[in-house]
Amino acid sequence: MDNRLIKIIANQAEIILEQAKNSQNKSLRIRDTERKLSYAELVTKINVLIRQHDSIVDKVNRLFKEESIDENLEKINEIKAKWDEIYAGTVYPIEGKLLRLIFGAGKILCFLREGIVLPEQTIDRLSSLTTELEEIKNKISSDLYNNLKEAKDDFERGGFLGCSLISGRVIRVCLDKIPGKDINERVDYLRNKNLIRDKDGKHIILKADHFGRNVTSHDLSEFPTSSESLAFLAEAIRISKIIIDINEGQEEVFIKEEANINKD
Repeated sequence: MDNRLIKIIANQAEIILEQAKNSQNKSLRIRDTERKLSYAELVTKINVLIRQHDSIVDKVNRLFKEESIDENLEKINEIKAKWDEIYAGTVYPIEGKLLRLIFGAGKILCFLREGIVLPEQTIDRLSSLTTELEEIKNKISSDLYNNLKEAKDDFERGGFLGCSLISGRVIRVCLDKIPGKDINERVDYLRNKNLIRDKDGKHIILKADHFGRNVTSHDLSEFPTSSESLAFLAEAIRISKIIIDINEGQEEVFIKEEANINKD
């Protein structure tokens, strides 16, 4: 999920938390004065807060599922109130509902504001890619390295879209530097140099080419998950390592001066 959307959800949860606390204080005052109309209005407001809370719960639970996080937030049932019953003196469990709203919104804020913990498998993969990146640091241009590092840093900050976009342009620039008029000729070049395997190498390169030129950068509705973003970063590093193999023995390392990735 995009980091901006996480911030929006967190702000919504904060508003619900504040409104629930205010309603809790109001509930005590209304109960003391027994104002029926105010009580009915309060019950209606609490139900609105519950619906807003449950809408956020759906979004956060989808986020947990995307990130393979073993957590599931619970929804809150609305108060089944009737105006005639309120005026007849019926008392509803509004204090309990408000407490659940306060705890529920607080839990959501805890997850979103303090940072959602990535699954162990993702952390391990990120650590492995970080090691790979440091291993090729001195074999590639500073521009290429800085872009790859920025993509990795964006991922660590929760900026999955930023990571994907930077990875995409690295892939695009790298593939354009491989000899060949089009992607098929470039694949043939890599195969002839034994830089990719016949079995799945072509598929990997074509997939990387498609991502680098199309995914995320041309579709405003596309927001990659952490697993997708990490996969794009892995492809960018993989293509960079292939380029190193192409340039072994050459005096100038790939994209030393002319690539100008930062101007892309």
